[in-house]
Amino acid sequence: MGMARKEHILKIYCCCDVIRTYLAKGKEAQAVWDSIRFKKNGCWTYYNEGLVRRGTVSGGLGWTHFIDEELAAMNEGKPGRPYEYPHSMVEYARRRRAKDGVDYRTLEGELREIMDLVGRTAISYSQMFKRCRRLDRMGAAVSAGDPEWVRAYNAANKERSGGKGIVAVVDVTGMKLTVRGEWMREKWKIHRGWVKVHAIADASTGKVLSYSVTTEETADSRMLLALVDDAVMRGHALKRVYMDGAYDTRDIWNGMKARNIEMVTNIRKNASTRSRGCTQRAAAVRMRNAVGDRLWKLVHRYGTRWKAEGVFSDLKRVMGETLSARSLPAMAEEIDAKIVLHNRFKDAVADSMQEGAGRGN
Repeated sequence: MGMARKEHILKIYCCCDVIRTYLAKGKEAQAVWDSIRFKKNGCWTYYNEGLVRRGTVSGGLGWTHFIDEELAAMNEGKPGRPYEYPHSMVEYARRRRAKDGVDYRTLEGELREIMDLVGRTAISYSQMFKRCRRLDRMGAAVSAGDPEWVRAYNAANKERSGGKGIVAVVDVTGMKLTVRGEWMREKWKIHRGWVKVHAIADASTGKVLSYSVTTEETADSRMLLALVDDAVMRGHALKRVYMDGAYDTRDIWNGMKARNIEMVTNIRKNASTRSRGCTQRAAAVRMRNAVGDRLWKLVHRYGTRWKAEGVFSDLKRVMGETLSARSLPAMAEEIDAKIVLHNRFKDAVADSMQEGAGRGN
């Protein structure tokens, strides 16, 4: 059989495989676009209501009506000095600081005014700082777990969720360490740098499933498997993850295959068709070369990856992109507070949209 005939057969096989892939992924990608069309086509009222409800999440004062009950529950069986201030008061301060960057001294003054209305005293800013650091956090991913354990956990989680997996996106963004302008940086050569936030998010809801905070020298691809494992351990059944070309490495391909999670990335144009220890990537390269880069991206819905940019844009526009902390652990805590509040905002909007869908709008 001649070389030209072999290439022709390969192209036919790849085109058939491409068509099967396109049909299989059509319904899954439709869910991502439905969430956008839903708020545009006659459902702006409920989407707008969801945006309004975010104010009750970040600045709601309903906790002031249940201070006695909360303190009684907190002090039940507690040895030593009892709590004088409820966790909900500290949570309120944490949310206000994450949303608007309010300093602790200003928050103490704000809480004084609120507590005067209910006849109580406010927590001091120094104790507020210590209590905020002891609050339960979402927590960042640290290291990659065992692929065998993760695969078993993922299979069990998919069974609980009816076999439906999550289509996720992953990317990296930077958080500024200072608000000084570019003139000072260029004139006096003062470089404060930034910290990297590696995050994996749900493409449909925009919620952050897992994240990690590193210095700017850390490579993007180094944290991906840790993010995936952490998201799975949190109970998220990942089915497919979209990512940019920075993650196109053989270690990533093999790691995602071991975890039984499909990855879609921007394969380099000069990528080799030889496996070299990664047969899955080699097969993807051969298919991409046979059908062309444009058709390959269209079939695999690579455009879904742009949702990662939207997640980071939403997070930084609403929560701000400048950190006030100075140590890396404190920066991680500040970022954690922003991400937790971001997810709660997304839940508030989703609940409002669900009400609109239930009413047939």
